[in-house]
Amino acid sequence: MEKVVEEFLIKKETMICLNTKPITDVYKMDKKTLGAGTYGTVNKVTHLTTKHVRACKTIPRKKIKNWERF
Repeated sequence: MEKVVEEFLIKKETMICLNTKPITDVYKMDKKTLGAGTYGTVNKVTHLTTKHVRACKTIPRKKIKNWERF
């Protein structure tokens, strides 16, 4: 059986550049945590308008040392 590999490209237009609304106004966040690490947790979110499913990393403000890089 031949294995088919889909090409996956990361494009700038698929990234979220600016959102001035609270995240809960834009996404429905699942309560279940997908993962956790040193800086924060990752949850599955669903865009309320487009229904696109994404992963959202939540980082506590006290963990951010360099606001210029953020």
